[in-house]
Amino acid sequence: MKVAVMLDVGKADPEDIPARGESVIDVVRIATYAHQLDEALRLKDRAQSQGYETFMNVMAVSTLDPHEVDACLKRLAVSGVDNVALVDSFGALFPYHVRYLVRKYMNYLGEGIKVGVHLHNNQQQAFANSIAAIDEGVDFVDATVHGMGRGAGNCPLELLLFYLDNPRYDVRPILELVDEYATMRDELRWGYHLPYAITGFFNVHPRAGIERMARPERYECRDMYEKLSHRLDQEAKEAI
Repeated sequence: MKVAVMLDVGKADPEDIPARGESVIDVVRIATYAHQLDEALRLKDRAQSQGYETFMNVMAVSTLDPHEVDACLKRLAVSGVDNVALVDSFGALFPYHVRYLVRKYMNYLGEGIKVGVHLHNNQQQAFANSIAAIDEGVDFVDATVHGMGRGAGNCPLELLLFYLDNPRYDVRPILELVDEYATMRDELRWGYHLPYAITGFFNVHPRAGIERMARPERYECRDMYEKLSHRLDQEAKEAI
């Protein structure tokens, strides 16, 4: 077992990372957008120099053009990072996307860098996408108890353990936790809900879904769909 922290680029400075011997942390994971990669690599260099294993999570890969993905992977391949996660921040990907991207990541990064996935469940694809990634031979898959996570949450750990059906893993302690997390899930309202599916379909940040979920009244999903569709159409026209 290893203890990890996630650092968001723009919310942490390299000097904030103490020496490994002064911390209970084993792993530093760095969350970055593609345009922030310079700063992300500075955080990575600092973390490694302080003795930590490092992960790089390039977020919102579903919004990048293929050449932008290639450019990121080329830089990461020579960066010295230990692990790289394919991140579906907006829950927009389906298994055929994941298979294609996992192959691309593994081809660019080679055998010296481990590749895995971090998937969100906006369109109820996190579990299916995890299976696709496992079939492609990834080294790690992120999952959370009862799918806990921002907005639509992540791949449920208990489902992943059922799928693996491996005597090395015991699902029973997780099932005990789920009993406690179920009430919390009802209160915080993470997991699949239609407002998150709409943001996933449009491949946008889930903030619009989070706002709808916070409403005490009806979600008015048709209204949300129409407004997002209109806004994105206008943005596309302005970009031409």
